[in-house]
Amino acid sequence: MYTFNEPWRYVLKVVPNMITLLQIKDAILEQRCDEISNYLIRNNLEGKLRKLLGYKNYWFYSPNAKYDNPIRNKPVYKILDEYYDDSI
Repeated sequence: MYTFNEPWRYVLKVVPNMITLLQIKDAILEQRCDEISNYLIRNNLEGKLRKLLGYKNYWFYSPNAKYDNPIRNKPVYKILDEYYDDSI
């Protein structure tokens, strides 16, 4: 049991928890959307699409980045230290 200092601030509201709307999906439309998405991914056209739609940094979302460059933004002395540590 709860007791409030100012009960006029709170209102108890009971609403039913029922599903009243049902979204009907079209199987053919879903299949076509998947085909288009696969085409864009396979041909590396997502960046161009994002650029056409006006998004900034469209190159950031490229899924075909083959690797992350491990020596990017590292000073040369740290790279050499790692190399000599691995070789010993």
